[in-house]
Amino acid sequence: TGFDYNLNSPDNYNSSPRFPVFSSFACEVAHIFSLSSEKTISERYIRSVNGGSIAMIAGNNQGWTGTLPGYMTNLYKSWGYRDYGKTLGEQYRNNIAYLQSSPLYTDDFMDIHTQCMLFQGDPALTVYNPEKVDYAIEEPGLAALPANVTTALDSFELRATVYSLGKSQHDSVWVRLQHTIQGSSTILYADSVKIAKLLSVDTVRFKVPINATTDIGVNRYTVKIDAGEQFDELSEANNESTLSLFIYSENLEPVYPKRYAIVHDQNTVLKASTLNAFAPLRKYRLEIDTTELFNSNLKQSTEITSTGGVVKWKPAMTYTDSVVYYWRTAPDTVI
Repeated sequence: TGFDYNLNSPDNYNSSPRFPVFSSFACEVAHIFSLSSEKTISERYIRSVNGGSIAMIAGNNQGWTGTLPGYMTNLYKSWGYRDYGKTLGEQYRNNIAYLQSSPLYTDDFMDIHTQCMLFQGDPALTVYNPEKVDYAIEEPGLAALPANVTTALDSFELRATVYSLGKSQHDSVWVRLQHTIQGSSTILYADSVKIAKLLSVDTVRFKVPINATTDIGVNRYTVKIDAGEQFDELSEANNESTLSLFIYSENLEPVYPKRYAIVHDQNTVLKASTLNAFAPLRKYRLEIDTTELFNSNLKQSTEITSTGGVVKWKPAMTYTDSVVYYWRTAPDTVI
C-alpha cells in the first residue's frame, strides 16, 4: 500500500526498539478529524507495531510554505536547547507559545499554521537528552592517506573521525596524536589539533612525518579526544583509539650471498629483495667492487627496473680466489 505522498508503508521500517519522532510538514498528513474508515498517514505511522514512529507532528489541514521555515526552525531549537530535556508535549507547546509571542511571527498565517500542526503520541515522552558530553573515536574512523605508506614519503596524512554522542558543547576540544612503535612506549612524535565546536561529527587531519630509519615496520598511532580531560563525560572509555600501520621500506636489500659468505661458484647470481613486496615498478642500481669505497677499476654496476620482489643480477666478471668482494643495492636515485 502507498500514500498520496512518496512514503513507504510504516511496516516496512524496522524501527523497534528505537522509534523516531516523525515531523511532516505537508498538507493534511494528520487529517484525523474527517469521518473516514481509511487511516491517515500519521495514524498509520503511530499505530504500526514494529515500524513507524513513536510520535508524530503533522498538519491536519492545508498549510502555507511561507510559514514552514519559522515553525520548523523554532521546533528544532525547542528540541535542541530552548527546552532541552523537557517532554515532547512541553516542547511542542512551548514552540507554539514562542511563535505567538515573537514579533517575527505575528501574522494570521502563522496563527492558523500553528493551530493546524498536531502532536500525536504520548506528550510525557522525552527524546534522548544526556546530561553530559560524550566524545568518542573508533578504530574504523582512523585512516592513513595514502593507504600504502613507505619510507619513500617524508610524511603522510592521518585522518580521524570524532563524534559527539552526548550533550553538545559550544566549547573547543583538543584531539591528540601520539606515535610509538610496536613493543615500545617511547613517544616518537606527538601533535594536537583543536576543534572549535564539535556538535555531532567532524574529521581531524594530522600531517605525520616519517623517519626512514626508525619507522620501518609496525607503527602505532594513538588518537585521543579530550586528551586533557577538560570535560566530565558520560564515558571516558571511548575517547581513545589506535591505528596500527605497517610502514614499508623502499630500499633494496642484498640477501644472497650473505655478508661474509664464502662463495666458490663463478656463476653466482646476486639476489636482492625489496622490503615492500608490493613496491611499484621502479629502477634499482646494483654495484660490485673489490673495495668498500666502490672506486676501483674493477667496479661493475647495472640498472634493473622491477616491481616488488627479488631482483637478480649476474655480473660479467671472473672472481679471484681469496679476494673480498663488496656489493650494494639501492633505488637508483640514492647511489
